[in-house]
Amino acid sequence: MSQHERIGAACRVSALVVVIGCAVAPVAVLHAIETPSGSEAGATSDPAVMHYNRGVRLQGAGDLNGAIAAYREALKLKPDLGVARFNLGAALTTARDFDGAVAEFRALAAVHPEDAAAQKGLALALRGKGDVTAAVSALQAAIKLKGDDPILLHQLGSALHEQREYQGAIATYRAAIKLKPDFPEAHYNLGLALAAANDPDAAAAEYRTALSQQPTLAPAHLSLARLLETKGDVNGAVTEYRSALKLHPEDAEAQARLGSALRIKGDFAGAVAALREAARLNPADAQTQQQLARSLHDGGHVEEAIGVYRALLAQPPKSALAYLGLGQALTDKSDPDGAIAAFRSALELQPALAEAHEALGRLLETKGDLDGAIAEYRALVKLRPDDAKMHERLGAVLRKNEDLPGAIAAFQAAQRLAPKDARLLHNLGVALHEHHDLDGAIAAYRGALALRPHHGPSHDNLGDALRAKGDVVEAIKEYRLALASNPKDAETRVDLGLALMDTHEVDEAVNEFHEALRHKPGLSLAHYNLGVAMMAKSKPKEAAQEFRTFLKLTPETPANAVLLERTRSILNALQPYEERNGQR
Repeated sequence: MSQHERIGAACRVSALVVVIGCAVAPVAVLHAIETPSGSEAGATSDPAVMHYNRGVRLQGAGDLNGAIAAYREALKLKPDLGVARFNLGAALTTARDFDGAVAEFRALAAVHPEDAAAQKGLALALRGKGDVTAAVSALQAAIKLKGDDPILLHQLGSALHEQREYQGAIATYRAAIKLKPDFPEAHYNLGLALAAANDPDAAAAEYRTALSQQPTLAPAHLSLARLLETKGDVNGAVTEYRSALKLHPEDAEAQARLGSALRIKGDFAGAVAALREAARLNPADAQTQQQLARSLHDGGHVEEAIGVYRALLAQPPKSALAYLGLGQALTDKSDPDGAIAAFRSALELQPALAEAHEALGRLLETKGDLDGAIAEYRALVKLRPDDAKMHERLGAVLRKNEDLPGAIAAFQAAQRLAPKDARLLHNLGVALHEHHDLDGAIAAYRGALALRPHHGPSHDNLGDALRAKGDVVEAIKEYRLALASNPKDAETRVDLGLALMDTHEVDEAVNEFHEALRHKPGLSLAHYNLGVAMMAKSKPKEAAQEFRTFLKLTPETPANAVLLERTRSILNALQPYEERNGQR
């Protein structure tokens, strides 16, 4: 081994990629050069060697600038002193003067093309300046000169990894591990490359191997935690985050990720504790503050969550997500006006924030501002054109706003996106039915029933549509199918009773009306229709009694005005018959 190979390789962690030898700060400092007689270097009379030895001592003491100056003095006196040029390149790399380091290592390699260490040093300097392609070439040259060396192979793997040549990196890491199985950094980096190549199971196995060899390798705990979290193993992720934090409790990002995982797990108290610590360690991290507020909200501490959101929003830059969270918290606090203002502020900052459009639309709908709700749902549909639920929501509000053509179009769009959703077909049928498109409604209800054969409301509505078309016999069949699913459905029994009246089966109709009232005594329409049936059976006294009960149960509203007036007229017409029956 040549003298200048004695500087050991240091490690650093960069983007969770452990690179052996990426810095050249000496782990083992070069020994001073001895005189031919074997006396100490300090006794040499060669001025170049004296400068060199001084550089070694200064570098060992951490005085990089002094060491660099000393090595340069040595090279002025003896340009072919290879160890001085190597150490100068190493010191310049550590001082982040990568251009200077590259120049020194290239000069050394030109004089000593057989020197693998020079190529290795060159590669490190090239990676430092961002020229990874040239670094790969230098590492390949070093491997060619030195033969299979696990450290060099690992460095080559990390360079290929940085170039996103994942398969090449994987193969190279594996070659390094084959030569040196007990190589935790290589196992860890192999795991990163496998994860990047979409092989999470193999990646997890490598992380675990790395940790079995070096349990204190905190980045491996963190990477394994993230991978487990993406696979849905939140408990495993929490365990790994906590292991990493035992090693580095001041890691704000790890604290924040632990808090996020605990929140997903439903441990809101634990999440709040971790996120408070993350915020203490990095108070400028707005994302951590938002996670803290969300965890407080989820844990039922709505007022405190609102306080965190407001404090966050008091500082620039304003965050649309913070306004969204504030709006959600204010909604739960029953402050709809404050929530609406927060959602609108979120949308001013981020007009494409779908969650804010949806939340704002629901609030406006609740407050009765249907036009405002429709505008938000239309914006939402533009942002999520392939989301059947959003089209359905729009259709429901358009129907509520009596825009039946618009509602039908929205339900049809939803149904095209989710053709196997029976609920969507049922809702489409309702809108078509209300729009007096009976054929369309019947087709939609039948489509829904093909997917959900025992759905009582679809059978009932289909019966109504068939009865409206005059197909009373088929309507009766549908009502009976509806009741087979839910015998206690009083409204369907009224519908069946009306259909039986149409076919002059009055006694059966009366039985259905009575059965409806047995299940739902306050059902006013059952009393009204029972009154009509009693008139058909020439029982004016019983009919009048049912009509009077109907009047007591039915509120005086504009929607009920016509039927109430008709009922009073019927009672007036029945009065002589009641009196005549009473005189008998």
